[in-house]
Amino acid sequence: MGGVLRSIDHGRIADHGKEIRREVATKLEKAGETLNKVYNLDGGAFSITGTACGVAYPGALQFAFNTLRTHIRQANGFADKLDATAKNWQLCEEKNTFEV
Repeated sequence: MGGVLRSIDHGRIADHGKEIRREVATKLEKAGETLNKVYNLDGGAFSITGTACGVAYPGALQFAFNTLRTHIRQANGFADKLDATAKNWQLCEEKNTFEV
């Protein structure tokens, strides 16, 4: 009547959430900072033949900023959910462990 005893490494789950914050979210934030440095080009940075680029550039950057913000929010959300999962697993193991 025995079953398979499984052990979940809730510490590793929490560590994975921290890795996502460190390796993904912070790098996306750094990309946004880098993009912000380039973003400050004025219209004079484009030649008369680059008028279309001068018009498209701000729109493309706005799209990039919005996409980065969304991805940062998603990465942090994944990390939060992994942290909650680790805490829930740990609590479940504590509540369901008994000694004979």
